[in-house]
Amino acid sequence: MFSRTHDDTQGTPLPTEWLQECKKMLESAYKLPCKKLNKYFEVYGEVYIDELVFMVSIQDRDNITAIPTTISLSVAISDKSDNKAILDNMVDATGIIIDDVFASKEEDDIFVLSWTELTIKKLTMFYKITRENILLTIEANKLLS
Repeated sequence: MFSRTHDDTQGTPLPTEWLQECKKMLESAYKLPCKKLNKYFEVYGEVYIDELVFMVSIQDRDNITAIPTTISLSVAISDKSDNKAILDNMVDATGIIIDDVFASKEEDDIFVLSWTELTIKKLTMFYKITRENILLTIEANKLLS
């Protein structure tokens, strides 16, 4: 469960096409740093009745057991929200955070373990930066369901 506000509720996965588009945008924008650091992105997202969650894991290309750096963002939504437009803004916010992650000299200094408020383009969202392996969490949730 990745929600900031729904600890015990399973979200609905975001459309694959949206996530692929987000991943392509990030890969294009961060092609050189990813190549230099031997990293790649995995993207995930879920929608809840009143929340949109977007997550990006920065993975090690050569070591699948390496612990990733994961950026999670959460935005409150309503039935009138344009979720695609909100997701685009979340990707922009993720880019700002990725800039900080890649620029950081001390890896331990980048983590923000509790949800922290951030406003970008007049959109209030919350983010955290953790070592969570989203893929493993998804697989574990499948086994437990």
